[in-house]
Amino acid sequence: AYRERTKGVSLMQKKRTEKIVAVAVLSAVALVLYLLEFPLLPNNYLKMDFSDLPALIGGVLYGPVAGILIELIKNLLELLFKGIGTTMGFGNFQNFIIGCAYVIPVSLILRKSGSSAKGIAAACAVGGVCLIAVGFLSNLLIAPLYFRFFIGQELSMAGAYAAAVTATLFNLLKTAILMACTVLLVKLAIPPLKHIVDKA
Repeated sequence: AYRERTKGVSLMQKKRTEKIVAVAVLSAVALVLYLLEFPLLPNNYLKMDFSDLPALIGGVLYGPVAGILIELIKNLLELLFKGIGTTMGFGNFQNFIIGCAYVIPVSLILRKSGSSAKGIAAACAVGGVCLIAVGFLSNLLIAPLYFRFFIGQELSMAGAYAAAVTATLFNLLKTAILMACTVLLVKLAIPPLKHIVDKA
């Protein structure tokens, strides 16, 4: 009995270590992808990147908490590399909450439904709606408070609404790209990775 308990504890420690290492590696990959951001729309300050994909992989393989951690670590590391900037890290804050808005529901649904077409469609639909809704509301409601308390600038409701509309147009394009990438990940990348994780 003692040997079985010891073996069980060792297995749990091994799984925990593997999870920590995986989160660290995926966070590093997410940071690199974040640094490779590029504009989707001409003359627009909003930029596209694929850094949510490693977080999505982590969320599907290890649970949504792992996805949240990857989003958080990626943004903290990016702040260390580039500095807090004139907006006091507002871009990183937005990237974190919008990334989580997509990663959490998508990973939860995919962990439950697997790689079925219905499950993928549901995951993408819910994740896309959450991303767009959170992006709009955060620009409309959180941005004025953030600018007032952290930057010392007043952002009018008209300015916040204009920013929210611009962000929504951008996020519609971003969501379409993320959904296409999610389908590819679920069909091509996640199954072999899940096999490795389950076998370890």
